[in-house]
Amino acid sequence: MIKEFASAYSTSEIIYGSYLLLINFSSFILVFIDKRKAEKKEWRIKEVSLLLMALAGGGAGVLIGMVLLKHKTHKKKFTMGIPCIYLLNQIMHLLIYYSLRQS
Repeated sequence: MIKEFASAYSTSEIIYGSYLLLINFSSFILVFIDKRKAEKKEWRIKEVSLLLMALAGGGAGVLIGMVLLKHKTHKKKFTMGIPCIYLLNQIMHLLIYYSLRQS
């Protein structure tokens, strides 16, 4: 099964897919940590860090974290910005994936 999977995708596609999984998982974890720190009134993760993670391809992770954890849902730059970044991520992912399939 792994051999079939590996033969269906190029090394570049597997690396890019792995990057997307890692960046989105990391983004979700950062939102989770920030939520817990907010509840304890402790030092917080800077908003710009969460936004940069989303811009780096982790828009889905931040968005899922916002919705599931009900975090940053009253801040306009997150309620408007993260869904827009997520859409831009999806367009970027399609373009990169298409480019990788062509090579």
